[in-house]
Amino acid sequence: MKTVPIEQVSPGAKVAEDIRDPAGAVLLPRGGELDERLIAILRAKNISEVTLVTQRSPEEQAAFAAQLRECLDERFQNVVGDPLMEGLKQMIFEYRCGEQA
Repeated sequence: MKTVPIEQVSPGAKVAEDIRDPAGAVLLPRGGELDERLIAILRAKNISEVTLVTQRSPEEQAAFAAQLRECLDERFQNVVGDPLMEGLKQMIFEYRCGEQA
């Protein structure tokens, strides 16, 4: 994820977090793709910056996955062998790797 000024956003960029107006209404949900019209709307609503999904190289993704696996193994060390906790750990791993791709 990378937060950038709205002036630097290009059409086709995907947002990593919901974009909300000052009243809290969602203008574009997480994962949405920006186009020229949406960028103009955000400027008109005085949205100054957005958080975008960044693409990682395969090497960066592998390093992230290894670091995440190590962290999860440490956090779940007291429940090794518990099928529910192992499933939860795997779901967290898959979710975080997917969101960082």
